[in-house]
Amino acid sequence: AFGFTDTPTIIGMMLVFQFVLALYNQLASIGMVLHSRSAEFGADEFAAKLGHGENLISALTKLGVDNLSMPINDSLYSWCTHTHPPAVERVAAVRAFQAKKE
Repeated sequence: AFGFTDTPTIIGMMLVFQFVLALYNQLASIGMVLHSRSAEFGADEFAAKLGHGENLISALTKLGVDNLSMPINDSLYSWCTHTHPPAVERVAAVRAFQAKKE
C-alpha cells in the first residue's frame, strides 16, 4: 500500500504489545489496585490508632452519602478495579481494629 513492499516492523510490535502483553498489563493493573487498597486500609488503621476512628467513620459515611456511592459492590470486581475500598468495608475495618484495640 502506498508504494511500500514490506510490512513495517512497528506494526508487528504494536500487535505484540496490544494483544500478547494485554494479560501482563491487566495483572499489573490489578497489582497496583491491590497496593492502593492496602495503603487505604493502612491509612485508616493509622487514623484509628491516633484516636480518630469515630471521626473517620463519620467522614466515610458522609462521603458515601454525598457521592451517592453504591453501598454494596461485588467483592471480586471491587478488588480488581476499585483503587479505594467501598465505605462499608472501610468502616467495618476501622470498627474491627477498634474492637481489637480494646
